[in-house]
Amino acid sequence: MTNFDKNETYWNNRGRFRGLYDILWTELVPMQGKAETGEGELLRAIANRYYDLLNNGDCQHTEDLVVIEAHRYRLLTIDPETPVTKLVEKLRAMYEDRWGENSEDFGDDYEGVDGKYIEHLWEMFERLIDTAVRLVWKRVKGVDPAEAEKVANATSRGKGAVGKNALVPRIVMEHLPKGTSILDFGAGPRAMHVEMLQRAGFENVTGMDYGRNFDDGVHDRFALERQYQCVYASNVINTQSSWQDVVGVVRTCAKALEEGFGMYFIVNLPESPRKNAWMLRKETKPEDRTKARMADKDALLNLLCRFFHEVEVVGGTRWAPVYRCTMKRTKVHVYETRGPRQVFFGKF
Repeated sequence: MTNFDKNETYWNNRGRFRGLYDILWTELVPMQGKAETGEGELLRAIANRYYDLLNNGDCQHTEDLVVIEAHRYRLLTIDPETPVTKLVEKLRAMYEDRWGENSEDFGDDYEGVDGKYIEHLWEMFERLIDTAVRLVWKRVKGVDPAEAEKVANATSRGKGAVGKNALVPRIVMEHLPKGTSILDFGAGPRAMHVEMLQRAGFENVTGMDYGRNFDDGVHDRFALERQYQCVYASNVINTQSSWQDVVGVVRTCAKALEEGFGMYFIVNLPESPRKNAWMLRKETKPEDRTKARMADKDALLNLLCRFFHEVEVVGGTRWAPVYRCTMKRTKVHVYETRGPRQVFFGKF
């Protein structure tokens, strides 16, 4: 067994892809019952076994092992070193030892009897979750999570339109009472806007981010487990590497928003930087830039209207608007939306 740091695990909310895992879980796994997709079922099955192992050391529900086994070869394609087969065999053996006809009553003495065995399984599960997140993110989003995380984190701003110069937080302060519960989605490594709002008298403000941007002393790991009266994403939508990522951000923010009139999702689309999800980028030809701006704006507006009944422009410029969205929809048909690339090469 390698050097295994128990403090840097998903159990302690410090797993390698914890932020991306939370986003996928919110999108794919229901509050109860089975998921609608194989990817969601894989995450749910692994989470069930992971919790069962570390919470009470048993493996009573073998149907989860069947789900994991069903995805074995796809997981191995992502990471040939993933111990999926060995892990499933060990889990089955553990199940037989604890609950089979010849099982021995270990009681609660896990440390004395099989503490090292459980620790070894724990380490294998950490690797398995990393690989599962990579597999599901690639299949659902179309990009490698490590690369998407790297691109998004690299665009967090430390100067320019941040702090008192930032447009979205200023709009939040102008439109909302100070008692509003607020989530800053993608707050950046120092969560400067959270601090600015708090100094202005907004006491109930939460910042969240993931990857290298995450800091335990600044961000809330459990931010997406609650709902808020306002969720805003400043300089987030524009940094996504694929249109699926953009959809995922809007879906996650919508789920974090309380229902009803007067609950707002505020989001901007700065002209710079814009990453691969968008048509307007540094390499866009001068003669195509106006058409690219139109495609980006139309695609985002159409997407927001799929999630919310009311969408209005409350700031920004013609090609870099700030939208305020309210009255979220209960049923969303995202498959009907067209991304910027489809708009750009299609009809206006």
